[in-house]
Amino acid sequence: MSFAFQVHFSTELTDLTPILAGESQCEPGKYNLPDAQKSTLIHYVCKGRGTLFSRGQAHKVGPGQAFIILPDEHASYRADDEDPWLYHWVGFTGTLSGRFSVLPPVFDAPEEMFRHVRDLREPDDNLEYQLASDLFLLYSQLIRPQKYRHDYIRATIDYIQASYGSKLTLKSIADHVGMNPDYLSRIFRKKTGTTLQAHILDVRITNAKEYLRRGYSAKEAAMMCGFNDPATFTRLFKKAGNPCPTEWRKQKLIELAGQDPQRDASKEK
Repeated sequence: MSFAFQVHFSTELTDLTPILAGESQCEPGKYNLPDAQKSTLIHYVCKGRGTLFSRGQAHKVGPGQAFIILPDEHASYRADDEDPWLYHWVGFTGTLSGRFSVLPPVFDAPEEMFRHVRDLREPDDNLEYQLASDLFLLYSQLIRPQKYRHDYIRATIDYIQASYGSKLTLKSIADHVGMNPDYLSRIFRKKTGTTLQAHILDVRITNAKEYLRRGYSAKEAAMMCGFNDPATFTRLFKKAGNPCPTEWRKQKLIELAGQDPQRDASKEK
């Protein structure tokens, strides 16, 4: 099954101006060779896969990713033979559109950035402005100095370190740092090499070890580090390559006792 539709706009917007937008469910292997256009064109892949041929390279594109074609750029793209893509697209111009040239041909993008494309079948007078707001959101999240983007990762790490004892969810962390949850999850993994969930667990177990080392029970350490169920804490603690928390605590207390200068001095007497 294949379908496609698009809408053209003509607005008075000047910074980021939607020109056309649409949606396509492509047939397997469908090949697109668009003419070089004067607008910047972004496709967001909702599901399925395909390949972008751009800038002398072939780029695989899958769900949750977008690909960009710049003005006067000759590019083509092809749906996968087995899993053809469904994508939304937005073409736009404007004084800020040139800034999008810093993006790579394929990049991760939050799905809600293109949420208003779904309204194209029943457009209203505000649709072009809603699409413009989507573009400004994308601009605010991706078109910024690299150092500023890294601050989101630092803010996320600091927040987890300060809040590991409370309930942490992807949404609560994203809300705190002011980012889309799915996008934050993707860039955190890309920048740190680990998932948010794995990082939270690592922080909690690291701090739990400190509490155990200071003499707290396994149950107390679990509760103070955000594990509501001591059995779950024990299971995850052992899965991280440790003995059970009680045994680990006993070993560390013995080690600390053996390093106690006062204990050594009393033995010499």
